[in-house]
Amino acid sequence: MQRELTHIVSHFSRKITGLLFASVVIGVSHVSLACASDVQVTLPLAEHGMSTYYARVTVQGTAERSYMVDTGAGYTTINQSMLKQLKKDGQVEFKRCITAVMADGSEKSVDIYSVRKMTLGGNCNFHNVEVAVLPGTSRTILGMSLLKRAAPFTFNAEPPSLSLGQCDDTGERVALGPDV
Repeated sequence: MQRELTHIVSHFSRKITGLLFASVVIGVSHVSLACASDVQVTLPLAEHGMSTYYARVTVQGTAERSYMVDTGAGYTTINQSMLKQLKKDGQVEFKRCITAVMADGSEKSVDIYSVRKMTLGGNCNFHNVEVAVLPGTSRTILGMSLLKRAAPFTFNAEPPSLSLGQCDDTGERVALGPDV
């Protein structure tokens, strides 16, 4: 009985997550950029399986990786192997430990770190991003801890892309003139 209940709860949780994802996407799909100072960066997304999209993300000091875009995830995630490399290079700072509810409904203690720099789309930089660390070499997730900072954002299903309304900086240098 417990096993059947767990299966039903897990199935219901996946359906709710899908509905939440759809409602968030629909809710932001008609947002326009109002400020001239905001930049718009559009990231191509790769579709893997039904309605699962991945963006290319670079974390300071590591190679570019595919991150699953998940608006139902409160935090962007890295895995322990990436954390080890970032610690070695002095690119992360421990913040706190939280109790997280995982996709299957279980609870797990998860460490939260601040990563010095994450880059989306090759030039949309974010500094001091809070990330949750998942065990081993698990999948990395682009969650709301970073997406909120890029808001307003627009998800496009065809062609798959994610348009970001702002970055901390774009890494581009602007020539101000010969005397500057």
